[in-house]
Amino acid sequence: MREPNTVLYLNTSGQVGGAERCLLSLLAGLDQERYRGHALVGSNGPLEGMLQRHNTPTTMAPLPRALRQLSRNHVGRGWRGRAAAGMELPGYLWRLRAATKASRPQIIHSNGWKMHVMSSLARLGNGAGLLWHLHDFPAPRQAGAEPFANRALARLAGTPRLLVANSHAVARAYGERIPALAHKIRVVHNGVNTESMTADGAGWRRQWGYATDDLVVGMVAIFAPWKGQDVFLRAAKMVIERAARTRFVLVGDDIYDTAGHGGRRAQLEQLARELGIADSVRFTGFLDEGIAAAYAGLDVMVHASTAPEPFGRTLIEAMAARTA
Repeated sequence: MREPNTVLYLNTSGQVGGAERCLLSLLAGLDQERYRGHALVGSNGPLEGMLQRHNTPTTMAPLPRALRQLSRNHVGRGWRGRAAAGMELPGYLWRLRAATKASRPQIIHSNGWKMHVMSSLARLGNGAGLLWHLHDFPAPRQAGAEPFANRALARLAGTPRLLVANSHAVARAYGERIPALAHKIRVVHNGVNTESMTADGAGWRRQWGYATDDLVVGMVAIFAPWKGQDVFLRAAKMVIERAARTRFVLVGDDIYDTAGHGGRRAQLEQLARELGIADSVRFTGFLDEGIAAAYAGLDVMVHASTAPEPFGRTLIEAMAARTA
């Protein structure tokens, strides 16, 4: 019987956001007779344990500090951040090559622009098909100029055999901004196993101290400025002034340690105190794979992003959980 092909998944972070949940869904749906997954993760975090529960061998290859903090827009870092990352890059590329050689993949699937760039610079696609999975829009222009992240992808456009975008909007944006990629992009929407979204909502409500007759309004999202948790909290204050027994919950946490991120949870907790609604708002933190129970426990799920969503996975998860 023919051995299954190995797919090596490269993921920048060990934290779990939409791209990582998509990765876990892909692993759960792999035809085990044809493919076997192996993951390489660039930082410690809950993703490693979740991969283990999917019986996916995992190589931990932590990104050095400057590479880890490098953001698509280099917020607050500038040329110094790029220079420091450049010094760390050769050693990390060597580690990527060594890990790839050890897993002997037929397909390399990269998540996140840093892994797209590094997998291409390391020429990991030599002898294996390299696929870039696009989960976000291209980095926004700065003063009318293309940022470094987009220019880097454009320079390396010849290395991936295929790109997968999670929506037509993302595919269109990359095709317009980086024309050399346009003919390689295919759209594959994120999918959610509806059976996996069946959970004990009543038990989750009891765990967090909600009564059966409480109206619980929640938001499920990573803590990033554009996700709109601050908008959610300001709206919560308006509702509480009219319906004091309404309860609010923010499910999620900080996941980014790149420049310009971090500390968002502390900011939101402070905002809740300033608005005088801290007693009516709970912060659950990261819920690992218990997220289905959170959706099931909510009466209303709010989506409050202040910028266009590449896909909006939380919306289809809420619908799969039959949450309003």
